Amino acid sequence: MELLERIVMHPNVKVDQPIIRATCINLEQVPRMMRPRMSAEEIIKQYPYTTQADILACFRFAEKTMTDNIFLPLGAAENT
Repeated sequence: MELLERIVMHPNVKVDQPIIRATCINLEQVPRMMRPRMSAEEIIKQYPYTTQADILACFRFAEKTMTDNIFLPLGAAENT
């Protein structure tokens, strides 16, 4: 399975956010959990239905999203 195939949209779980397949963990949660307090291993321990590949897929999705899009600084729209 390709890493990005682990990331899905599921209308019955999170209507407008991508999630790790077969879970209710949205991609925003993973970096927030890892920031100051949790390692990938601790996330997997807390959510045993996730895998190391799921965690890597979250970061690959974020990387691809940031690479394939153009973002404006916050507040830029207010200055136009």
